[in-house]
Parts: sequence; C-alpha cells; structure tokens
Amino acid sequence: MRSRRAAHRKDRLSWRALLVQARNYNDLHDYAKALEVSNEALALRPLYHDAWLVNSAALYHQKRLNEALAASERFVELKPSASMGWTNLCTILIELERYEDALKAFDRAVEIAPDDRSLTARCSPGPTDSARGDS
Repeated sequence: MRSRRAAHRKDRLSWRALLVQARNYNDLHDYAKALEVSNEALALRPLYHDAWLVNSAALYHQKRLNEALAASERFVELKPSASMGWTNLCTILIELERYEDALKAFDRAVEIAPDDRSLTARCSPGPTDSARGDS
C-alpha cells in the first residue's frame, strides 16, 4: 500500500513538473519543446485541462491550427467555466476564418467573465499573453 501511495505521489509531481516546464518553454518561444513536454504531461494526466491549454498554445504558435483547435476544444470540454479557453478558441477560429464560430466562442467568454476588459485583446489573431497556457 505504501509503495502505491509513493508511486501516486511521484506521478502527481511528475506531471505538474512537466506542465511547469512546458509553460516555461512557451515563455521562451520554444514551441516544439513546449509541445513535446505538454504531450508528456498529457500522457500521465489526459484529463488535466491546463496541459491541454499549454498544448494548444504551442500548436497555435507552430501554425498547426487544426491541432490547436482540437486541443483548445478539449480544454473547454474539461473546463467550460474558464474564459481563457474560450478566448483561445476564438483566436484559433479567427485564424481559420471561421468567424461565426469565433463569435460564439467570444460570446461564451463574455458570458463567463462579463467584467473582464481583456477579453477583446485575448480574442484576436496573433501571439497573446495566453501563450503560457495559464487559466
């Protein structure tokens, strides 16, 4: 029983450390490494929403927009109450020229955080502060 707890603790610390690393690689604009490390974290914890956000940001910055869209959609499935996920989804949809869907994602973000004045800046094409993958 004790070794099982120790293994669980080690696993929990591993995926958290990997997520911090992935965020740091995003900050350094090393998106290939951020993607690699976020994929490792997701292999350990596929239902951890923040790892999907980091993954989406890394894919977005590599212009792998369809994959970024899938990762961002997974994030909002796992944490629909986070406006950051909806604004990231909006940004990707704009890049894909899916404007009606982008507007729906933006509207959802506004529903969640009506007083957040940064939503408009975060829902626009091009690099944003959300590249870290913080939620």
